[in-house]
Amino acid sequence: MNPLALKRLELAGLIAATHLTTLTSATIGNWVAAGCPRNPDGTFSLVNVCAWLAAERRRKELGPGDPMLAGPDSPALEEYRRWRAKNEELEYRRKSGELVALEDVKRQWLELGQRMRGQLEAIGNAYGAEVRRAIIKALAEVHGSPAAKQNSEQEKPRVRRS
Repeated sequence: MNPLALKRLELAGLIAATHLTTLTSATIGNWVAAGCPRNPDGTFSLVNVCAWLAAERRRKELGPGDPMLAGPDSPALEEYRRWRAKNEELEYRRKSGELVALEDVKRQWLELGQRMRGQLEAIGNAYGAEVRRAIIKALAEVHGSPAAKQNSEQEKPRVRRS
């Protein structure tokens, strides 16, 4: 038996012995109709058939949904695959809650700041400017931002000189 020139039954026997796929009487005929390579004399090369089967399995696993993944490998295709894998990872991390959209964070931060400012003004109105200044100073120390510290500096009482 020559593995590079197998008859249909010989090929079927070898493929069946691997238990990689099931064979019916029509299987090899279907393969030929789908483009399975044959030698000019009608025999099959085990090497070419196995390579074709592997390519067909890969094509079916990828599915028809992405035509960019079909065809021979190329640097552009590899770059696309890397980009797609990164995109899938980011989408997974977003759905699992590891990542959040920057616009959502900005919006929530702005809302929080507006609520804090409103509460701070209410405290200042209810308890006086001295309490308000103490809260601003504490927030500046906790937050540590130059802008917050500058605001707390502006809130210092002004001493009149006579």
